[in-house]
This record gives sequence, structure tokens and C-alpha cells, in this order.
Amino acid sequence: MIRDKVTALQFMSAKPVVVVGGMPLAARVYGLLSQAGVRVLAAKTYDERVSASVVVEATGGLAPAFDTAMRALAAGVPCVSASELLVGVHGAALANAAAGQGTGFYFGAALGPLQPLAGWLAEGQVRRVALAVPDAPNMVLSRMLARGEDADTARARLEVEGFDMGDAGGKQAVLRGLAVQHAMGCRMVPREAVRQGVEMVDAAFLAGLRRFGASPVHGVVLADGMVRAGVMAVPAGHVLEHGFMRQVVEIESGFGTQTLQAEVVEEEATAQAVVADVRRALAARRHGVMGAASAWAQARPVLWWVQVPYAERGAVLEQATLLEDNMLGDGSWSAVVKAERAPQGCVAVPYMAEDVAGVTLRLVG
Repeated sequence: MIRDKVTALQFMSAKPVVVVGGMPLAARVYGLLSQAGVRVLAAKTYDERVSASVVVEATGGLAPAFDTAMRALAAGVPCVSASELLVGVHGAALANAAAGQGTGFYFGAALGPLQPLAGWLAEGQVRRVALAVPDAPNMVLSRMLARGEDADTARARLEVEGFDMGDAGGKQAVLRGLAVQHAMGCRMVPREAVRQGVEMVDAAFLAGLRRFGASPVHGVVLADGMVRAGVMAVPAGHVLEHGFMRQVVEIESGFGTQTLQAEVVEEEATAQAVVADVRRALAARRHGVMGAASAWAQARPVLWWVQVPYAERGAVLEQATLLEDNMLGDGSWSAVVKAERAPQGCVAVPYMAEDVAGVTLRLVG
């Protein structure tokens, strides 16, 4: 019998999902999960005595968020969070706690425009990520460019006009970069975070950029194990120029250069992303995919569809267990195999196993 998504979620969550926090986000996540037929409990704090399938952290603030997440993970319960502050500051500790307890820490919703690609980032050969968003530093830069004001004057006048300049230094960009780095699986290598605010930009710098046909955009770059946030000089017409108006990501990987643009993530989009993480946590727990250090590593599929020339199939079978195979019309060999990581030397696309009526395979790559 084929179950729809609502029934599948009901089946996967015999224990309730506990949504912790009093933020509007918590209320919206509670509503979305309830509409999907999931048993949900709302709580201001997490009580380990309550049996839960997943804990959603939506408390706000660093200390209560860390306390909620660590209590859940210590009890062996998967935790979902949308807080890039929590991930940026305590991501490594929480990932290690999740690994030690054989559970998962899910934070895809904290990645903003990169959330749809988080699973791919964990597997892709990513060399560099550049991200620009219409944050307070970009608002200051925009005013400096349009009116010729210095950074301090532009910031002061924007505050008078009612704009939120609380993050004019750009700390949020560093936190977003650290969250992305965790998703890329880079948390176990030495890293450094460097932040340079817009106060370092002056009229002479802007004039020099104009002479070379470049534009200043505030953003964050991840490369070589480092997170660098500050003003980037981008060529005229480059996709990152749109960072003044919308979220823009440029990814350089072994597959070439990809770009992703999205409007500013509103609360509804964040709530939907949290629910998607809850689904991953429920599916992983049900299928026993536990024990890895991060959300995306933990949710990594162990089934792969592979394709190679027939003569090279032996190299694939040395790395994986064969489940089924067949010959394609062009003479190549394709198969479904089981392996902890994507087999090397072939085209490998992840599959997710879903227990609907028996076991069916659904392509997710």
C-alpha cells in the first residue's frame, strides 16, 4: 500500500516531536507538523523525562538554545535547530555530542539560501563558497555608493531612518559561513574566521574599484579551511552584485561553478526548512542511520546508483555491496549498491530507501 506523506510521517513518529521555545517560529513549526499528522508537544524547556522522537530547538538566544540541544542529544534524541548562531558557536561540540550518543544534530534551516543544497555540499567536492546577503553592511555600502557618505555617516543615518544596524559589523555573515562549513563536513580540520567590517572602506577604496570596473559587496567566502567575511571586490555584472537585493551563493567544486539566488528567507521559509529537517531526522531514526557527527553526514544515504563501462565494474564492486545490476543500451553497466560513501571512479547518485510496501528506492539526487 502506498502511503502519502502525511501517513508516512504519522508512522515514523510514534513518539511525539517536542517543539521547544516561545518564538513565533516555534508556533509555526508546531502548526505545520500538526497539519502533517505528526504528534507534537509544545514546551518552554526540554524535559528529558518526556519521551520524544525529535526535539526542535526554537528558543532564541545562545545559552537556552545550547542547553536545549545538548540535553536532547545527551538523551540520545535527534535535535533540529534553525539557529546559525548556535551552529556557528557550538556546532562542533553539538556534532561531537550527537556522534557520541549515536544520534543526529540537524541544522539545514540555519543555512539560509544554501539549505536546498546542504546534502549535496556534504558529498560534493566543494573548493570555494561565496555568499552575499542584503544585510546591514550591504545596506551601508549601498548608501556609501549612492550618496558618497563614509561608513559611520551612512550607518548613523540609516539608524535614524529606522533600519536595524545591530549587525553593521557583519558578525552574522561569519556565523552563516561557519554553519555552511559544518554542513560541508569541514568542522574537523583547523579553521579560522576572519571578519572585516565596512568601516575599513573609504572613498579612495571605492574610487579605485570604479576605475577597475568592480563593485564592493559584503559577504562571506569559505576556502582553504577558512571563513572570511568582509567586503569583496566583484567584477561588474557578477552574480554576487545582486547581494544588495537578494541572497546569492556561488559554489566552485569539482563539477564546475554553480550559482543560487533566493529572496530573503522569511519566517515561513525557515519553518518549512525546519520541518524538512524533522522529516530527515524521523526517517534516519526509523532506518537506523545513526551515529555520524553531523546532520548531513548522518542523513547520508547508504544506497547508490552507479554507472561505469562494463569492463570497470570490478573496481566498484571492491568498494560496495551489489544489490542489483543491469546493462544499459550504450554498453555501460549500472547497479544499485550499498556503501558508506559514494564509490570512486564512477558516476554515483544517492538513493534513499523508504519503507512503504516492502522497500522501494526513490532517486533523490
